[in-house]
Formats: sequence, C-alpha cells, structure tokens
Amino acid sequence: MNHAIFMQIVGVVLLLLGMVNMTIPVKSNKIIFGEIPNAEVAKLAYTRMILGGVVTGIGLINLICSVMIDDAESAKAVMVSTGVAMLVFWGSIIAANLRGFIDHIPKPPMVLLPVLSIISFIGAYA
Repeated sequence: MNHAIFMQIVGVVLLLLGMVNMTIPVKSNKIIFGEIPNAEVAKLAYTRMILGGVVTGIGLINLICSVMIDDAESAKAVMVSTGVAMLVFWGSIIAANLRGFIDHIPKPPMVLLPVLSIISFIGAYA
C-alpha cells in the first residue's frame, strides 16, 4: 500500500486543525472550555495558537515527507513517529484532567487523536 496516501490524510487533517486553532483561538477555547474569564482569554488564546502551530508543523512534516520520501522504511518511520506523537498528545490531555488542570476532557481531541494515530499505524504497517 502507498504510504504517501496515509501521510497526506494525517497531514491535511492536522494542517486544518492547526490552522483553525491559530486563526480563531478564542472561539476554539470557548467551544472546548465554555465561557472563559476575561482575564484569562488572552493567555488561553496564546496557548491555543502555540498548540495550533505545533499541530500544523506535524501536519506539514507529514505532507512534505509524503512527497519527498520514496523508500518504504523511511515512510514507515515517519508514520510510526506520527502515530506515537498523537498518542503522547492524547495522553497529555488525559494527564491534565487527572492532575486537576481541567475539569472535563474535551471530546474532539479524544476522538480525533486516536483516529489519526490508528491511521498512521495502518499506513506504516499496511
């Protein structure tokens, strides 16, 4: 199976997600956390934008590698790395909840991150 297709799927989803977080960070935070005290809006928007930049970067790595990598082993390494990164990201959200930093676990990343991880692992081993 062509690894490039899997890298492109994951790359495009991450690119779009990251760009949304960078473009409308305040709205993204309100969707996830609800109403936010005015004193915290800018700090949370700043954090959301940084998170969006990291996610965009991982998406771009996948998109660029999907075009530039020809051999299967290198593509497999990128896909496994992306899958593990998504699981670490997912785990950090759970850890934040367990440590009491957030009062609820946001549903979109709890679904999206494992799905992207599974797609990455399927792409690596298909």
